[in-house]
Amino acid sequence: MRGLLTKVRGVLGLGAVGGAIGAVLGAGWAMVTGLMAWGAIIPGNMLVGAMVWGGFGAFAASGFGVILGVMGARGSLDDLPLWKAGLMGAVAGASFPFALFALATGGLLNLAFPALLSVVGLCSGLGAMLSFGMVAIARRGDGPSIGGRESSTLPRG
Repeated sequence: MRGLLTKVRGVLGLGAVGGAIGAVLGAGWAMVTGLMAWGAIIPGNMLVGAMVWGGFGAFAASGFGVILGVMGARGSLDDLPLWKAGLMGAVAGASFPFALFALATGGLLNLAFPALLSVVGLCSGLGAMLSFGMVAIARRGDGPSIGGRESSTLPRG
């Protein structure tokens, strides 16, 4: 039971970090597009951008944590190749738009819907960047760990 709670805590932590990063990116994107289109910063657009991109970031990072836990990575993060972390994040990020599209339309009958494919590409790229960056930052952490031994290795299941 303790291993499961450790994994859940890790997934929630990754989701919170991914959501915060996504929210900052979304607010920045909305600010830049507002300046380019209307010549002004519109706070309402920044809030919507932060909420939407924050949701995408939280889902992609949480999905990455779930995939990482299910795949049973038992070593440290130093043993996880960065390309594999990026691939797992891309898969996790791409699953979010597919799930929303399936819920909205009652199935995945029309996968060639252009708007769906563009959102899948965006979320897949965001998930890959988030997972790649989080693993790279975790590898650089040379200072004392806050959580003790378990924060430097992936949880055992």
